[in-house]
Amino acid sequence: MPPAKRTPATLAGPMQLIRAEPGGRLSVCEDAAAALCDLPGKLAICTVAGVYRSGKSFLLNQLTGAPCGFAVGSTVQACTKGIWMWGEPMVLDQGGEPLNVLFLDTEGLSSICADDNHDAKIFSLAILLSSMFVYNGDKVVNNAAIDSLSLVANLTERVRATAGGADSKPGSASDEADALAAELPDFVWLLRDAFLEMVDEQGHAVSAREYLEESLRPKSGGGAAAAERNETRAAITRLFRRRELFALPHPTVGTNVKEGELSKLNDLSKLSPQFGEAILSLKAHIAKAIRPKGVAGTPLTPRAYVALVRAYVASINDGAVPQIHAAWAAIAGAECERAASAAAEGYA
Repeated sequence: MPPAKRTPATLAGPMQLIRAEPGGRLSVCEDAAAALCDLPGKLAICTVAGVYRSGKSFLLNQLTGAPCGFAVGSTVQACTKGIWMWGEPMVLDQGGEPLNVLFLDTEGLSSICADDNHDAKIFSLAILLSSMFVYNGDKVVNNAAIDSLSLVANLTERVRATAGGADSKPGSASDEADALAAELPDFVWLLRDAFLEMVDEQGHAVSAREYLEESLRPKSGGGAAAAERNETRAAITRLFRRRELFALPHPTVGTNVKEGELSKLNDLSKLSPQFGEAILSLKAHIAKAIRPKGVAGTPLTPRAYVALVRAYVASINDGAVPQIHAAWAAIAGAECERAASAAAEGYA
């Protein structure tokens, strides 16, 4: 794939896309929606999610090449609220047609000022809006890491590909999971501050992909916690069929940069060379693997994507389960009507 290029910097900067309102409702921010609608060509979305205060915004600043882009905090309070996007897309050339890759930053999970229901809303919406979903984890894939992704195990209860209900036919749960998997983004599990060698249960060195697959296999053990972790492992395996793992060393290892200076550091050359190489590898993977955001195999225009964002937010606010295909059918119908009206006006 040809190297990425940048659009003019008129939109360079963070823009809030989804705002969390008092009372628990979500709203679409109109400035960001308008900026999205103005983009030409197709759209791809790379979203970074994870536990709060885990360095998501710092990571995104490395991916966008803007050291002081997304706000990076140094306190116990979550810095990002709702969902934000970097206003300047990275533009890839796919067969002569531009593909606009936008990066989204999400509110951290398990914040002291949010509850589980709010976390589930943001997490589900982040997955629905993505072409590639990057989970920003910590060091190794262990029980705590699996626990932090427990929302995946309940994803089929909060998001549906097709309409369904209590009167669904036997076997339809499996069919729905398969249909949902076809619509979900690529999954990248990122291990931050990794320092351990990747080995299997026998102590043999393995690749990052092998380590991921080994970590997602069911583990023995009794009790409800062990059973829930195996459910989470099974859900990740079932729903995210395109998955990878990347390990990032700590950005200050072997340098004179102190931990507390990261949030204000402008000169990225002061960071660990190993960290820089790992970031370049991750960026190369995103540029090579990310796909246009689509529904039912149809790539979305930026305008259709914004309409889908509005539909999902409305469903969540109404307490309903967002249905991907139903939302897309309504949007496609409206787009057809708009195109027909525009054509009729052109011939009038």
